[in-house]
Amino acid sequence: MHVVIIGGGTGGLGVANRLGRLLYHELKRGEHAVTLITDRELHDYQPGYMFSALNTHPMQHYTRKTLSLLHYAVDFVLAEVQEIDLESKKVTADTVYDYDLLVIATGSIPDIESMPGLKDTAFTFYTKEGAEKLRSVLAHWKGGRVVVTIDLPHKCPAAPLEFPLLLDHQLRARGMRPLTDIVYTYPLDRLNVLESLDAWAKPEFERRSIRFEASFIPERVDVDRRVLIGIDKRSIPFDLLVVVPRHRGSKLIRKMKVADDLGFLPTDPAKLKLQGYDDVYVLGDATNLSFPYLKTGATAHFQSEVIAKNIADRLRGLPETAMYDGKFICFLDDTEKSSSFIYYDHDHPPRVATTGGLMHLFREAYHELYWLTVRGLL
Repeated sequence: MHVVIIGGGTGGLGVANRLGRLLYHELKRGEHAVTLITDRELHDYQPGYMFSALNTHPMQHYTRKTLSLLHYAVDFVLAEVQEIDLESKKVTADTVYDYDLLVIATGSIPDIESMPGLKDTAFTFYTKEGAEKLRSVLAHWKGGRVVVTIDLPHKCPAAPLEFPLLLDHQLRARGMRPLTDIVYTYPLDRLNVLESLDAWAKPEFERRSIRFEASFIPERVDVDRRVLIGIDKRSIPFDLLVVVPRHRGSKLIRKMKVADDLGFLPTDPAKLKLQGYDDVYVLGDATNLSFPYLKTGATAHFQSEVIAKNIADRLRGLPETAMYDGKFICFLDDTEKSSSFIYYDHDHPPRVATTGGLMHLFREAYHELYWLTVRGLL
């Protein structure tokens, strides 16, 4: 049987590498084949975008060649997928690939054009190119108002909170904080979709005089006046606008009739299968799963474990019994020397660990261990 995986991010590589080991002997004997198709020659550790923007490390520190991260028993195709035909079970890329089982791990895209004026004025740390541009601006910052505005949905719930806290820490170290006003907007009446993260960050925002505009849904940017305008007509002037834009599905998925309005795929939250299709698995940002399921690399990692086990069992004639339990973990930085940690699943409510230097050491270690994680070794 032929398993085709579309996407070379955390989820796609995670499934491919786990299948490479779980099915190693079958793959070597030619009984089955696993093919990973991606148009990305380089794989980025995406949390590194924010740290690159803050000049902690250059972007190269967070980048590896995709092929170097892939199990050698898995076939690698560097090409853009043009079409998925679910009925004939074909994927069109550089050629046509027939599949018996399909895994869709196409991620999500920050839509910097989601509102008028945004692309012309705003900076973002949610893309590699955006992080590099923002790094240059912050390195030469002389003071003024920084507005950090968030739209929904977006991946990585912690990063929007971390950025203003880390920026505050950095500006204080440079003696620029008295010259800088930091404003943070969020579409809900709290700082984050997770109430536990709101409770973690709120005291720090108040202590550091980071202004919060609650229930602010950005609608457009007045480019000439450099003003961010919400749907309720609230206006926030800025000198530097940093945005976490609304995310949408990949171009490939948006073309599919089964996708929702934002280009995400209706997915069974436990079995991680495309609704109505027993032979198609979906994971990570490509799913339409909403809160308490979040779009994060950790989510894709844990989902890849479930999908890989179920596919391996299926190919061996065994029942698919693995279920995704909603597991989510995330590190949180409040300074460049202090971190925390949040965890939850179906059986455990969200809980934030004590913030401190020891947890920061664990986070720093994880940055480097990620390359083992995406190989499916951790």
